[in-house]
Amino acid sequence: MFVQTFIVPNYLNPVSSPADPAPDRGPATSLHVAHETWNDAFDLWLSSRRAQNTRRAYRSAWKHFLEFTRVQPWKVTSTDVAGWIESQHAEGLSAATILQRLAEVSSFYTYATRTYTLLGSDGREQPLHHFNPVNPVPRPKVNPYAKAKYLNVDQT
Repeated sequence: MFVQTFIVPNYLNPVSSPADPAPDRGPATSLHVAHETWNDAFDLWLSSRRAQNTRRAYRSAWKHFLEFTRVQPWKVTSTDVAGWIESQHAEGLSAATILQRLAEVSSFYTYATRTYTLLGSDGREQPLHHFNPVNPVPRPKVNPYAKAKYLNVDQT
């Protein structure tokens, strides 16, 4: 099984960032636990993808997304997602590429809201996250026939 944590980049991880050392309570701070929990969820979700190329693409989309937002994954808003879409348009990426990346990010948030659960203080299961910030954002339109080459009568 291929598992490698990435969901929380070093600049967002308080334990690995020298500019933001862990408080005197040691590495088991609530923020550190949150990072570990989200990393565990990400690893489980990613390992459910069988193809190595799929895992690589999903990890790459997450890296790009988190580097753009520069916030903890549980603090991402739909406004962050919309800004990410606009930045990718500005980079000249195609609507199909942007749509694929959105699907990858949305897939993990769906997993975090529906499948990955934690025990609450009342002993009941609750989802890791309460909503998918990608869902409310309009997705780029892709014409599936944009690159189609039409045949003339003689070619049929």
